[in-house]
Amino acid sequence: MLGPTSVMVSAELAKGISPNKFVVNIGCHDGKSHNDPCYPLFQAGYPGLAIDGKEMPGVHENLNFDNVKKLLKQFVYPQNVAELLRSNGCPEQFHMLKIDVDGIDGDILASVLAAGFRPDFIQVEIQPEFPPPVVFSVKQHALFMPRAGRGGFYGISISGVEIMGRVFGYSIVSIGAGHDVLCIRDDLLPKTSFPALDTVTDFYRWKHRFLHFRQSGIDSTRWRGRQDWNELLAEMFQACIFASQAAYGVALPFELGLDWSKIKT
Repeated sequence: MLGPTSVMVSAELAKGISPNKFVVNIGCHDGKSHNDPCYPLFQAGYPGLAIDGKEMPGVHENLNFDNVKKLLKQFVYPQNVAELLRSNGCPEQFHMLKIDVDGIDGDILASVLAAGFRPDFIQVEIQPEFPPPVVFSVKQHALFMPRAGRGGFYGISISGVEIMGRVFGYSIVSIGAGHDVLCIRDDLLPKTSFPALDTVTDFYRWKHRFLHFRQSGIDSTRWRGRQDWNELLAEMFQACIFASQAAYGVALPFELGLDWSKIKT
């Protein structure tokens, strides 16, 4: 793991920096597994929302707190996420947002931020097979369904998160032991001891084990460290088309490009 864990950062900022101790967990699963960063906050008495598209009966046992509202069998889309948060008591400035929906994580995050919400922290799952400076994100489509990473066609790359952070005022401070990144709102960085990461250097120091494209017969390890950008993007484009067709029978929309600010010329 590079940088502080989400629990470490949350504990530091919980000392009084954030006035709104509200937590939103989109894709909460059972509310506890996989070192969920929201769980210790809910345990500490933070109110909030636990949202998942499935029933997830374990949530009721693991998050047996009256001030945590469980919204199960509730699918989240870019079109409904802002109203879903507002109608369930989420303030515009709140403590933590976690997104882990195995799919259109980038579109959902963009919609939350574009609606004016400004959480202190954001933890979002990334598709780690796209190394920086490659910008990748699956876009919403009626045929797309979360498939827990199967085939590789899911999520948003670390550079996609970093560019979005620049637009809305966030910096990445940690790459997690899973495949998540933790961001802090830029105005809070001076109040912590955590510098923003160099996402290119630190990404290559991080040894992730997620190779979902192998399920589509594609060796994504060949993408790491390359600088033949035209050839690389063409190879990635074909891989995404193939993986999408294998999973859904059709090529679904996605974003693919480069963060040119990270490319030395």
